[in-house]
Amino acid sequence: MIDTKTLETEIQGYNETCRRTNHRPTYKGLATLIGISDTTISNVIHGHFNGNEYTNTPHKTRCIKNADFEIIRSIFTKEEQTI
Repeated sequence: MIDTKTLETEIQGYNETCRRTNHRPTYKGLATLIGISDTTISNVIHGHFNGNEYTNTPHKTRCIKNADFEIIRSIFTKEEQTI
């Protein structure tokens, strides 16, 4: 799984770059930065995958901790509130 501190640092840098260049964050842009698919970002934002809700017992291939979902969601929530 991606370390929480690493995720926070990457998202903070991405958000700052978007702000500086006057671009909105995208699922694809964030996914590319942290090395996962944009589908995974979408799943995290919506809280489910393949029609199933995420559980507290992650599959061995899960790359984002449940506790870190809000970190990812926050970049898009903040953006939607300010634009």
